[in-house]
Amino acid sequence: YWGQMIRYLCRSRLGDTSDALLTVDRERYRVGESVSIRAEFPGGMPTGSKDVVVTLEHEDGTRRHVTAQRVSLSEDRFQVVLDDLPIGSYHAWLSAPVSAKMPPGIDFRVEPPDAESAAVRAKVEVMQRAAERSGGELGNVRSLESLFAKLPEGTQVPVEALPPIGLWNRWPILLLVIGLLATEWMLRKWAGLP
Repeated sequence: YWGQMIRYLCRSRLGDTSDALLTVDRERYRVGESVSIRAEFPGGMPTGSKDVVVTLEHEDGTRRHVTAQRVSLSEDRFQVVLDDLPIGSYHAWLSAPVSAKMPPGIDFRVEPPDAESAAVRAKVEVMQRAAERSGGELGNVRSLESLFAKLPEGTQVPVEALPPIGLWNRWPILLLVIGLLATEWMLRKWAGLP
């Protein structure tokens, strides 16, 4: 952990000292989605280097080296597509071609699927059983007009407000508060407190 933290802090402190760019299309992915990592050399590909290798490090410390493929006819753009990555945080950096400058790095995360959006269709059978058990009725948007006709008339429930009790309008409460404040003041003076 500490080695990763020192590398991260050193890279961010040095700023953009690389002659290459490494990017991903977003920072968060769901399990099963393809992660596309792109490497670009704005000043041109370094001479004498054929392969572009991206090193991928999982948060548990396991590393994987992947060779990037050239994007169409471009000489300075490469891409690697990773499928079925396990859940967790990843740090990727350009490990080849080796440069005298700091290699570029990128962080992204693979997250578990969202259980709420996994099943978005209504389970009509379950809702029908719940309506039968509770003595209700299952309806849909098309039967909205008839729904209002089926609703029973509501009964008026009178809400009686209790009369307010004015504590501050009573002399005993006022005398009690003044007595407590005076007692505290006298105790403070007797003890020599400010």
